[in-house]
Amino acid sequence: MGITDTDEQLIDVHAHFLTDAYVVAARAAGHVHPDGMAGWPIWSAEEHLRLMDRWGVATAILSISSPGTHFGDDASARRLTREVNEAGRHQPTISNCCVRTSLPQQCFGDTTSST
Repeated sequence: MGITDTDEQLIDVHAHFLTDAYVVAARAAGHVHPDGMAGWPIWSAEEHLRLMDRWGVATAILSISSPGTHFGDDASARRLTREVNEAGRHQPTISNCCVRTSLPQQCFGDTTSST
């Protein structure tokens, strides 16, 4: 039983995580103060699990923090997205990790062409 004083197991549908590689890439792209914070927070699966236990959360659905994984280069964005998805997929009792990236349409070809 967590701090909520209930036996019900909660599901956190809005949880963020970070990987070291993601933070390095974001900083390299000039994102040193994410969402106006003083700097990038430190994230660990162990601490996240302790927080979940404290609040009675059985499952957390993870997504990468803002500003996302696309910093201007499509190939790098795909690579980074795969990497953080893979890292999130292996977290115990933290499930359904999903990172999406907003890629320019040109990455997938011109879908507006009639040819």
